[in-house]
Amino acid sequence: MNKKIIIIVILSIIAIGGGVAYYLWNKPKTNAADVKPTYVLSADELAAAFIADENTANGKYVKESVAFEMTGIVDTVYTNEGGEDILVFRTNTEATVACSFNVGQDSGNPMQFKKGDTAKLKGFCGGILFTEVQMRACAIVK
Repeated sequence: MNKKIIIIVILSIIAIGGGVAYYLWNKPKTNAADVKPTYVLSADELAAAFIADENTANGKYVKESVAFEMTGIVDTVYTNEGGEDILVFRTNTEATVACSFNVGQDSGNPMQFKKGDTAKLKGFCGGILFTEVQMRACAIVK
């Protein structure tokens, strides 16, 4: 009798865990297109903040609820191996700002930009990785 109860409890936990995983996997991704920005700044200003003090910048900018509207000069635009379009802003620091766009969401076409163009985007900051500030769920501001 105890074995049956243990098996039922384990199967229930597996079923609940599977349901939660399925929900989270299929949950719509947040896109910055419809979010009011918390900060309006340039790619230079964001990169400089992370270069000056990464811990302070992480505490201030790397939050789910903090959105950015950012303007910068395009360095490169490419599609990564995951199918995401990436637009990279050059800055006046040793860091760049890389903005990724969600696959399949209407966030604009970053491929319209060429090196040297000025672009205006909205997105969420994911911190700095080596010398690249990561922006995610970006959208082009029209």
